[in-house]
Amino acid sequence: MTPFTTPTSYTPCHYTTNRALLADSSVNVTFAEVLQMDDSAWVAWLERVRHAILTAWNTHHVPPRIGLTDAELAHEWDKFVALDASTTWVTCDDGVEGLSAPPASHAMISQWFPTMMKTRITYSDKKEGISIYDMFAEDAVWARYRTSYATRHFRRDSFFAYSRAIHTNESVPGTTSVPSSAHAYLTTLRDAMAATPTDLFGEAAPATHGVWLSPAIADEEYDGYSPHLKDRSIWTATRDEALAWKESGEFPAHWFTAVTAAQTKKSHYMVRLYETNARIFPHGFRSFRISMCQYAVNWPALAARALYERYTAGVEHPVIFDPSSGWAGRLAGAITSRTKPTYIGCDPNSDHLWVDATGVSHSKYTEIAAYHASRAALDTSPKVLFFPCGSEVMKDQPAFQEYRGKVHVVFTSPPYFAKEVYSEDAEQSARKFSGFEAWCKGFLRPTIMTAAEWLAPGGVLLWNIADAKFGNKLLPLEQRSIDYAVAAGLTQEPTIRLLLSNMPGGNRVNEDGTGTAKNTCKVDKRLIKFEPIFVFRKL
Repeated sequence: MTPFTTPTSYTPCHYTTNRALLADSSVNVTFAEVLQMDDSAWVAWLERVRHAILTAWNTHHVPPRIGLTDAELAHEWDKFVALDASTTWVTCDDGVEGLSAPPASHAMISQWFPTMMKTRITYSDKKEGISIYDMFAEDAVWARYRTSYATRHFRRDSFFAYSRAIHTNESVPGTTSVPSSAHAYLTTLRDAMAATPTDLFGEAAPATHGVWLSPAIADEEYDGYSPHLKDRSIWTATRDEALAWKESGEFPAHWFTAVTAAQTKKSHYMVRLYETNARIFPHGFRSFRISMCQYAVNWPALAARALYERYTAGVEHPVIFDPSSGWAGRLAGAITSRTKPTYIGCDPNSDHLWVDATGVSHSKYTEIAAYHASRAALDTSPKVLFFPCGSEVMKDQPAFQEYRGKVHVVFTSPPYFAKEVYSEDAEQSARKFSGFEAWCKGFLRPTIMTAAEWLAPGGVLLWNIADAKFGNKLLPLEQRSIDYAVAAGLTQEPTIRLLLSNMPGGNRVNEDGTGTAKNTCKVDKRLIKFEPIFVFRKL
C-alpha cells in the first residue's frame, strides 16, 4: 500500500463548536426553566436534547463537546507549540521519573476526531462495550441515562455548575442582613426581591438570581467530591422543615420543586443560589462524559514531545515509528518537536480517512501535519508517512521496509486488547482476534517483534501499556509486553511513569497510606495513579 504523506496545504477536516445546539433556546434552556419543569416537560426537553445531539453528530460530525471555534483552535494550537516540553518531567517521591501533562495542553487535538466519543469501553468479556454515542443512539441505554444521570446532573445540579451553596456568614443580596437561620434567609430574600424594582445585584428588573432547595445529607455525614461543602457551614433545612415551608405558601413555589415527602438517604435540603439566565450548555456536555461509561482520551502530546526530544537529542534526521497512531497525540508531539523527526504511523481506523469531491483521498494524520505547517509558517512541512493498516502487518508494507534498522524511536500506546474498541472496522485488533491469547499471538507479539527488527542499534522502544480488567479478570498486558520485548532481543531500562489526572479511585488509600489501586505513586506527598511506559533498548 502507498502511505499518505504530508500535503502541501491543509484541507479543513476538524469540527468546531456546536453553534446550532447552543443557539436553540428550546434545547439550550436555562437552569431556571429546568427547575420549573414538571415530569412531562422534563422528559420532553430531554428528548429534544437527544434529537439535537444525534442530528449534529450524524449529520455534521459534531459530538457533544464544548469544542472550539476556528480562531480558538488556532490560538490553542499556537499555545501548545510554544510550550516547553521539558516541564512535563517530574520526580516521584520514591525517585522514579514520571511525566505529567495537563489535559488542557493537548485538548485541541481532539477537534479532528469526532468519533472519540463513539469508542466502546468494555467492562466484561461477556458483554459488548458501551460508548457515549450509544447513550443517545440506543433506546435502552438512553432510558437509563435519562432516569438517573440526567436527573442528577441537570435537575439536581450535582456538579454545582449552575447554582452554589449559601454560607451562613453571607448577607442576603441587596441587604446588610446576615440571617440567623435558613428560614430567616429565605424570608429576608423574598421581602428584598419584592421591595426592589431592580435586581438585587444592581441589574435591571426582572431579577437575575433565584434560590432553590436541593436534596442533601447532613453536614456531619458529607463525604462527597466537594470538600469545601464540609469545611464551611452552609444553610440547610431538614426534610420536615422544607416540606412545611413548601406547604405554607409563604415562598415562591419554584424554590421547592425538588422538595418531596419521599423518604431517601438525603435527610436535608441545601439552600442554593442560581443565575436565572444560566443556560445548561455548553457546561452540561460534561454530564455525557461522566455518566454510564468512561470515554476515550488522547495521549498527552506535550509529554510525547518530551520523550521524543529526550530520545532523539543529537540524532540527525531522526525517524519515529508509532504502531498505533490513535487520536494523534503522539503525532502532535512529533511534528512540533525541536528535533524535527520523520513520523511513521499506522492505524486501521477508517474513520480517519475520507475521499473529497474530486476523488482525492485524505488522512487526518497528514492533514494535522499540514495544519501545523500552515500555523507555524514552516519552510518545510513535517515529514509524516501514514499507513491505514494494523501494526501486525506493517512489516509487509514495501514503503515501510526501507526503514528496517533505521528507526530511532518506536513509541506507542497500543490497544489494551478489547478494553477500548475504537471502531467497527474488521481490521481493528480486538475484532480481528477475538480472544486474549489469539490477540497476543496475532497482534501484540508481531507488533513488538516488528518494532525490535526496525529499530536501529541504540534505538529505543517506548511502550505505554497497563493491565486491563474485564469483570473479575485482570489481563497481564504489562508482563506479556515485557516478555515479548525481551524475547525479541531488547534490553529493558528503568520504567517511566505516565501520571494520570483525576482518575476515579486513584486517591483511595490503605491503612499504611499506599494506594488501593494498581500503579499508584506519590508526587509531593500526593497520591497519583499512573501507567507505566516501559523502556527497551536495542544494543
